[in-house]
Amino acid sequence: MDLVSRSEWGARPYRTPSGATRYSRPRRGVKLHYLGTGYEDRPHSACAAYVRMLQASHMDGNGWSDIGYSFIVCTHGAVFEGRGLDRRNSANGSTALNEECYAVCLLVGSSGLTEPTDAQLHGARDAIDYCRAQGPAGDWLGGHRDGYATTCPGDAIYAWVKAGAPRPKSPTTKDPEPAPVKEDPAMPTVITESQAGGPELDANVYRLLRMADDTALLQGPCTYTVTTYATVRGEPGARITLRFHDLMLSAPNDPSHDLPIDVGVIGPEGVLNASATRNGMLTKDEQLKVEIRADADGARVERRVLRALRWDA
Repeated sequence: MDLVSRSEWGARPYRTPSGATRYSRPRRGVKLHYLGTGYEDRPHSACAAYVRMLQASHMDGNGWSDIGYSFIVCTHGAVFEGRGLDRRNSANGSTALNEECYAVCLLVGSSGLTEPTDAQLHGARDAIDYCRAQGPAGDWLGGHRDGYATTCPGDAIYAWVKAGAPRPKSPTTKDPEPAPVKEDPAMPTVITESQAGGPELDANVYRLLRMADDTALLQGPCTYTVTTYATVRGEPGARITLRFHDLMLSAPNDPSHDLPIDVGVIGPEGVLNASATRNGMLTKDEQLKVEIRADADGARVERRVLRALRWDA
């Protein structure tokens, strides 16, 4: 098994005490997951960066103590250590389901790359066998949708799971990691912006969170992983909410809003450092924007920061 440890892919430390919670009994088996968002394949040299962004999405966007999965498998067959064998995952839908089974996620999307590669199926089979031998985990095998209302892990992976997760008939030989190249059109563009100041927030009114003079965070066509940060100052106890939305340039008055993300309350010192993460795809005529809201008057954004990985579609 090509196992990539947390230190090798550059994982952030998990939060305690929740992130240190261990399984209390042997696992029943393994559940398979997919991303549930758009995903485009990329060179193996870019996979660790994507796993880091996935961890940031879970910790900063979902408020979890760590990346949710036990292991993550890229299209090249490498198995990235998430919470690993000993620490309880948070991806299966409930505490009971998390306690019951390991969670192994294949980097496959609901659009873009929607079917796993042969190398990825070999890597997923490696992860399943590893969980069974070292976990320990029983022989039960299923998908996230087993016992939880979701389409995850997608029809292609779920069919493979129901067939017993067989290894592909054609053996896969992994090529050695190629030497880094200076320019690769498939490599992501790294975007980092930091701007002082921001909008004043009226109670329960969403305000656009601009980056520089541009109202949009990103413009399509692309796939992306983006995290936006905002330092908000105001009355202690005021609750702050962020929400992303896609906007078609042909229909500027009809945005497609995400559900609001509760990013916390302003602390006793009158300040909150808020953040939210989103993964997805944009078509040629789409833009990604983010809005911010407070539930009380008097709050103001003092700084906003954008960090993103963008892949041209």
